[in-house]
Amino acid sequence: MMQKIIKPVIFILGTLFISGCQADTDAIIQRMIDTRIEKRISEFISKEKERCLEKIMVEAAIAADSALRANPILILLDSLHRPPVPSKPQRPQLELPRDSIQIAPIVPQIEEQQ
Repeated sequence: MMQKIIKPVIFILGTLFISGCQADTDAIIQRMIDTRIEKRISEFISKEKERCLEKIMVEAAIAADSALRANPILILLDSLHRPPVPSKPQRPQLELPRDSIQIAPIVPQIEEQQ
């Protein structure tokens, strides 16, 4: 009679033990799934932020370049330009004094006698 009672008790305890372990295993598996999902979501969000930041930087560079090209007169890209060559001044109009010395040849010419 004892054996008849022990077998069902062992069967019931075994079933409860197995079902208890099964619930734990399901909970562990669900936690692992949730952890992986959270990790993948955070990776996706960080990659998406990087992509958006890069896209924004490219668009900002294009906008800045077009603004620079639109108004190049106001922008001095290089402050080390050489100054322009100054123009030549006009010649002064001076009245030179009249030369009073008469011009004579340096070597006197010999006159030919005939």
